[in-house]
Amino acid sequence: MNILHKPDRSGFLRFGRRPNSTPDPKTKINLAAAYVRLNRLDDAEKIYHEVLVSDPDLAESEYGLGNIEQKRGNLPEAVQHYRRTIGIDPEYFNAYNNLGGAYLQMKDFPNAVAILEKSIELKPTFIESSYNLALALMQLGQNDRAEALLLHVIEINPSDSDALANLAVLLYERKNIDSAAAYLQQSLAIDSSNPTAIELVLRMRKDGYVR
Repeated sequence: MNILHKPDRSGFLRFGRRPNSTPDPKTKINLAAAYVRLNRLDDAEKIYHEVLVSDPDLAESEYGLGNIEQKRGNLPEAVQHYRRTIGIDPEYFNAYNNLGGAYLQMKDFPNAVAILEKSIELKPTFIESSYNLALALMQLGQNDRAEALLLHVIEINPSDSDALANLAVLLYERKNIDSAAAYLQQSLAIDSSNPTAIELVLRMRKDGYVR
């Protein structure tokens, strides 16, 4: 029987980063992002602040702090961090997308529209920005643009129950009952517990369109 021998390397010279050396900023940011995914927000926040002290122009740190505040529900603070991110790097797509989402949650629809339009300009194929922009436009009564965006989202992802449900709502409010019912049915077939779809069912039942 062949036995693989692992040689003793205790006497070998080792090159590269010493075990006690300080990690570079990118390594720290990756660690902080992992902590965010694990919901260890305080640990992540500490690392991001440490990185900002040594490198205040590192956009990823401000962006990470924005994500932490958004997870905590501190939307005004998240907005500040995302705006600082964009100030450092005007092409930082993820910051635009998340900033637009924060404005949408805050019901600041004009700012949501302006930021999400920039997000789509930077990355036209990212349908989350298109979906959020459609929601903001619906709140501002710009239903033609909202409908076009929702159709675009559905074309790319036909199983997007939220997009289907919101398109049904938009069409129902425009008195296009048959089309609204068709998209509503598709939404519920994908997700029978979709809250927007269920709310529309109740509205249609109240209005006498559903028994």
